[in-house]
Amino acid sequence: MKFTKTIYRKVTVRGALMVMLLTSCELVVDVDLPEFKPSLVINSVIHPDTTFTIDLSTNRSILDNNYTFPKVSGATLYLHEDGTLKGTFSESTDFPGRYTFDAYPSPGATYKIVAEKSGLPAAEAQAAIPLEKTVAEIGETSYRKSEYDGQIIRLNYTIDDPKGEDFYEVKLYVAGYYRESYYDEEKDTVILGEEQRYLSEWYYWTLGANVNEFEDTNADYIFDDELFDGQKKRITIEFDNLTHHTPDADGNDTSYYTLQIRRLAKDYYQYLITSNLQKDSGGDGFSEPVQVYSNIKNGYGIFGAYQTTLLEFALVKGERVK
Repeated sequence: MKFTKTIYRKVTVRGALMVMLLTSCELVVDVDLPEFKPSLVINSVIHPDTTFTIDLSTNRSILDNNYTFPKVSGATLYLHEDGTLKGTFSESTDFPGRYTFDAYPSPGATYKIVAEKSGLPAAEAQAAIPLEKTVAEIGETSYRKSEYDGQIIRLNYTIDDPKGEDFYEVKLYVAGYYRESYYDEEKDTVILGEEQRYLSEWYYWTLGANVNEFEDTNADYIFDDELFDGQKKRITIEFDNLTHHTPDADGNDTSYYTLQIRRLAKDYYQYLITSNLQKDSGGDGFSEPVQVYSNIKNGYGIFGAYQTTLLEFALVKGERVK
């Protein structure tokens, strides 16, 4: 491997701009890379509102120029609940390498998944959904004009943190609406279906001190309770208001939001923190390498879990509707 150091310097001589090019010698370094060992990569996050889904792939060599991870098809995956075998996963016909199990996980139960594929070491992991949801409430809201005559909403919410170690992720979603339509040839008209609602993640920023000051990451929506263990914690956020086409009884545009507070299992929290750290340091040649946390035995990836509290609210002309 060759390293060449090149220095460009601009020098002005009697009003003329000249460029000096200085080049150092080359040093050849032989790097002894460890032998690549193919392993299974398990990615799955569970919570009580959805059934089990696993994306199964393999890792790549550091010298591999392919930026996609090969999906693993034809594997056998087992699901255990509190030490009892519940059954095997089924592979999706539409998405090779994706496996599902038609059951909802229960809060407090411990789940283990075991993945087996011929020619690769068997991998396994355990996860448990936090037993209780987060007790939280929305407090005061206010708004101010933005630079382009829009609205910036300020909102306070409070987390009633129980005693003990807890981990959180907070997301904001805004509701959108659409109607499916089709052309009726017999009636020679366009038929509109019922209005459908969907949620899109919405960007916000946190005001005041970062509650996650012991973690070196910009993801301040992921934090632990080390600074407020067993106390009520009030957090203030701001976001740009999105006015919608959905009018209220007086004909005013109404915006619908959902604040999602996730209570995370510790393994999932550690994975989110380290993966965000890795993203933050990407492309920075002077930063220290970050090892993304994994709880997969004999493999890579994450088997995470969380419990969700949903706080819904609506805004009319920047004011919250109670």
